[in-house]
Amino acid sequence: MAMPTDDKPWRPFVILLATESEINGRAWRSVLESSGYAVIDADSSERTLQLARESAPDVVVLAASFSDRSGIDICRQLSGDPGFDLATPIVLIASHATSRAQRLEAYSSGAWEICTPPLDGSALLLKLQVFLRAKQAVDRVRDTSLVDAATGLYNPNGLQLRTREMAADASRNAEPLACIAFTPVRADRPEEVLDTATVFRVADRCRRITRGSDVMGRIGAQEFAIVASGTDAAGAVHMIDRIEQQLTRSFIGDFERGSIRLRAGYCATPNFAEFALGPIDMLVRASAALHDSRSPRAQARLDGQESMPVTERQ
Repeated sequence: MAMPTDDKPWRPFVILLATESEINGRAWRSVLESSGYAVIDADSSERTLQLARESAPDVVVLAASFSDRSGIDICRQLSGDPGFDLATPIVLIASHATSRAQRLEAYSSGAWEICTPPLDGSALLLKLQVFLRAKQAVDRVRDTSLVDAATGLYNPNGLQLRTREMAADASRNAEPLACIAFTPVRADRPEEVLDTATVFRVADRCRRITRGSDVMGRIGAQEFAIVASGTDAAGAVHMIDRIEQQLTRSFIGDFERGSIRLRAGYCATPNFAEFALGPIDMLVRASAALHDSRSPRAQARLDGQESMPVTERQ
């Protein structure tokens, strides 16, 4: 049976089952579901890559060959994809015996195991349990970590801790404080979702642009936040503009200069000691302002209502 965790509500482990063979898919699904796993099906290589990134499966069970590419190629692509969690086990299922060279190539591409016929279902289930225990251990460490593994920025836990520390200093000194939430968008098609690699490149560029006294973290799949000391509402707008100006001078991945913009929201106060909101509330308000700014009717507002100004960065 799939293993429950001790510190979280139980849920079945989710396995992405990828094969073009309907017969093999039914057989593998039967084995996995009868053992308590939830199964997501993918019947093509492109669908496999999409679901591996978007559905965050606990394990990927992958046929060793598809009509347009090999399972090893898919493993290699996932292993180099910043949107895929490298702690996720990938198990290749071969349809025929493999040579030592083929097995070594599979392991070097990122596969955790390669199974060959005759397939031993009981052995596969035991291997999955071992792999999942390892993944659980990594997840527990991440839950208590302060750093986002994919970007090297603070994760929500770390950002909240640093925001509280900065807010305490701002309160003692009656200084301004601002929280800015932003997501990168295409300048010509702002409604289009950027690929993960580009988003991470933009985030790294933004980190390099911010001041040493500022703190930056990742708060969503493509959403980031900056906590800026000594910064009021006007300063927050200036900071967003300055970052955008720097981005327009740079090539980012396959994008030309000026083709990446920021959509942003912020929450700021000229004196945190007199501010009605707490530091975490400011982060929440900034994120809410960012999402409100997705509406075409949102307008920039600098009228003294500094608890939740909205900026529309189109």
